[in-house]
Amino acid sequence: MSPNISTLDFVAFDTETTGLRPHSEFLVELAAVRFNLASGPKEYFQSLVNPGAAIPPQATAVHGITDAMVSDAPSLERVLPAFLQFIAGAVPVAHNAAFDIGFLALHGLRLGLSLPETPVLDSCMFSRRIFPDQPSHKLQSLVEAFGIEASAFHRALADAKSCMEVFRAS
Repeated sequence: MSPNISTLDFVAFDTETTGLRPHSEFLVELAAVRFNLASGPKEYFQSLVNPGAAIPPQATAVHGITDAMVSDAPSLERVLPAFLQFIAGAVPVAHNAAFDIGFLALHGLRLGLSLPETPVLDSCMFSRRIFPDQPSHKLQSLVEAFGIEASAFHRALADAKSCMEVFRAS
């Protein structure tokens, strides 16, 4: 007997970074929300990450995270194992998942950690398949199109919550 999808645990997650290339850039924030389709959010994970390098002004212009904000934050070496423990046993979901997975997989590998082998569902891909006439599949555009309340964009926890709601709406 297969499980009822509405009672499965999912974890929507998001990262904020110093740039676009995992091989030469770093994470500055990692957040997630554990939820199920029937009842919504259950618990949250959020941490700023000290990247060990200066955050370029163009990255700060996107997410608003400054060097001062991460100066006392834990390193990824401490944050990533806690994140992996948080997502254990759940189905991971991300919007434009390849970006986030690229950073987590490469930096995890550098730390001697491997990501779970569970496939990551991509809410952007789901949206493209289910709503092909939607003019834009960017997270902010979908939030607006679906009438989802959102507090901010380009902060990891706010984007993880929005990803959860877009996934639940799809």
